[in-house]
Amino acid sequence: MKIRCLAFDQSVTQSGWCVVDGPPAYMAGLKFGSFESNPRDEHLNDDQQFDRFGENIFRLRRIYKPDFIAWERAKRQISRYAKGGGDLLGPAASGTTVNAAQLKLPELQGMLRGLARGKRLPYLAIDPKTWRKGILGNGNLSTAKAKSEAMIYCRRLGIPINNHNEAEAVCVGLFAVTTIEFRAARDEAEAKRAAA
Repeated sequence: MKIRCLAFDQSVTQSGWCVVDGPPAYMAGLKFGSFESNPRDEHLNDDQQFDRFGENIFRLRRIYKPDFIAWERAKRQISRYAKGGGDLLGPAASGTTVNAAQLKLPELQGMLRGLARGKRLPYLAIDPKTWRKGILGNGNLSTAKAKSEAMIYCRRLGIPINNHNEAEAVCVGLFAVTTIEFRAARDEAEAKRAAA
């Protein structure tokens, strides 16, 4: 019995998504795309970006009617960086700063979890190192290298992705349908169908 996974590589600017029907023919039903939560010409504030993201994930759920949702889990440790160098106005600022985009990712992840739980769908938040190891063969790739390798991987499979967000969403989706959690969801769906 085939069940459908809707997978995401979520971002505060552009998010990738993928639909994988599995098993057995994972590639046959593959669909993918991306959407922007913060188009450059719209200058949206944080709340508007979150609303745009929510509208898109609910729209995709309505269109594709998934049985399972997966996404790349947001980092639990927020990265800190040294503040920038000096300029004509004076010496460099001292101290550190955080990556502001990373502060928004947990809220996007919460929206995905809320969608799954609200629709009573099984779900899985996948650590980036885990899917990278499973799909790309190396879980310790830098973010930039992982994006590049995901695009190469998709192109080798003949998947005509348009950007690295779509490529990573495809990789997350293809990894998700190999997991114990996905198989458990499939087995439960089969049991319900047999009992009906």
